[in-house]
Amino acid sequence: MADKQNILLFGALGFIGTYITEAIIKSRSSFGRIVIFTSSSTATSKSAGLELLKSQGVEIIVGDVNNDSEVLNAYEGIYLVHHNLMNPSTRATNENRNQASTLSSPS
Repeated sequence: MADKQNILLFGALGFIGTYITEAIIKSRSSFGRIVIFTSSSTATSKSAGLELLKSQGVEIIVGDVNNDSEVLNAYEGIYLVHHNLMNPSTRATNENRNQASTLSSPS
């Protein structure tokens, strides 16, 4: 394929997403634009990591995955999408499970 395809990543700075993002950046020559869609809270809490990615030519879009128009705008000019977001209900279930095990653990 002569044209390099643009890729959009969701969950790029999470536990698994960081490994995927790293692999994609190592294969930079295989892609056109590499774009990360991230939340404002992640942009604040992981700003150093985002600045490093920007220095490597990665584009950053800050938005809300629950906002259809923001997500659709992020898709503009994108051919490949990788989604690695945790379902919020799964996160809540895991947090509840962790709290329950902490409460039931003998002191």
